[in-house]
Amino acid sequence: MMPRCNRVTLLPAVAFATFAILIASSAIAGIGGAPGGNGRPLFEFGLLGSGPLTNPCTPEWGNCTLSAGINGNVIGTPSTFTDTMTWDLNSGITSAGNTCFVASGNGSIVAKKGDEIDFIFNGLLCGDADIFSPSTLNATYIVTGGTGRFQNAVGSGNFTQNNIDIGTEAKSHLAAGGTGVTGPAAIVRFDGLLTAKGVPGNKQ
Repeated sequence: MMPRCNRVTLLPAVAFATFAILIASSAIAGIGGAPGGNGRPLFEFGLLGSGPLTNPCTPEWGNCTLSAGINGNVIGTPSTFTDTMTWDLNSGITSAGNTCFVASGNGSIVAKKGDEIDFIFNGLLCGDADIFSPSTLNATYIVTGGTGRFQNAVGSGNFTQNNIDIGTEAKSHLAAGGTGVTGPAAIVRFDGLLTAKGVPGNKQ
């Protein structure tokens, strides 16, 4: 028979181990196992990446297009990101040396194995009032569906796109092992929620 003092010492350890297993199971199943509204678990979804602006965000054009390489949970590495945004030139508001436009658009994320996430977004695109470079989009996005494990996916969150120009001063740094991108480029980030088939991870 186990002495009483040993049983008392072991109880907190057993309780903690059981709690840790429950937490791990919930994390694998989604956010606490919360349903996503379409019969699939809801996951925290994030991505980060950068790439060239194939159509720069010049204010008077009223549109720009990005093609980027990204990394994130659920989608795996390497994945790709594209978006196109437009804005009404008459919507510009200038304040404190910056001009902001109401911008909206759509895009897609193609995961490592080819499954796709489609989304739309809307927000404010702001930049220097004179040269509009750099500029930043602060927006919210809504997932509208996809293909493969993201078919009929739903989700939403925050979306930022920092548009920059990698000029001649950066070329020497890039030659030392950088991405090799020069000229108009952007850095993108997603933070939000997403439903998907299966368990999230970088195996996608």
